[in-house]
Amino acid sequence: MTYLIQTFNWKRETRRQVYANFAGKSCIWLESIERVKSAIEWKFETEPHWDRANAERAQVYGLRAQIDLLGKDPTRKTAHDLECRIAEINNEMYEYGRDRTPRPDAVKYRKKFDQCLNEFQHAASAELRMRS
Repeated sequence: MTYLIQTFNWKRETRRQVYANFAGKSCIWLESIERVKSAIEWKFETEPHWDRANAERAQVYGLRAQIDLLGKDPTRKTAHDLECRIAEINNEMYEYGRDRTPRPDAVKYRKKFDQCLNEFQHAASAELRMRS
């Protein structure tokens, strides 16, 4: 019985760490994209900011792949939605920097990001049976 309890706790702790890292890295990726936006607007060099954003993007993709392996359906779905939303913001910023399309609405995309992040956190908390 002790072995089963330890195994359950280990799996739960592993998922908790992956979910927390995913949420944190998602926020860092978004902040990196916002730095790109500032660099574009102030006519600074954007390459170092894009490099940072792309590094965070790769980490978020890797963590989401782990969630696909470890998580239950609601958590996997909300993680995918969050990742897709940040990728959309990333693409909007790329287009803005490349050909000066209309400036992305920071309030609008931040609100949508926050909604997706809250949905992910709620699903992860429910899966781990933690209070949200």
